[in-house]
Amino acid sequence: MGLLCAVLHEAGHLAAWTILFRRVPTVTLSLTGLCLSLRGELPGKTQEILLAMAGPAVNLALCILCLVWMEYVGGYTYPGYRFACVNLLLGAFNLLPLPGLDGGRLAAVLLDELHFTGK
Repeated sequence: MGLLCAVLHEAGHLAAWTILFRRVPTVTLSLTGLCLSLRGELPGKTQEILLAMAGPAVNLALCILCLVWMEYVGGYTYPGYRFACVNLLLGAFNLLPLPGLDGGRLAAVLLDELHFTGK
């Protein structure tokens, strides 16, 4: 279940990259997960924020959709709860402002913006 949610998380990043840059990225595997190779592309701050938020947004959206589905259509099940909980935890964990996580990338962009504007 965790691997499925991680793949869906990374699919969010891939989809965001493809939408923003109109081409499929080069993907490499690292200890922290899949990495998108910039291949000479330098994303702007807004693009970088959107790219970092795409994975956690997919996980949080899937958690909500699963809970809504169980409430109104499919009924509550243990696998459904596990899917919702793993997505919630994975999405929230990735938003922590630590290096190597999406939250660390967001924090770096936002801190750079604060430093650049002098606020």
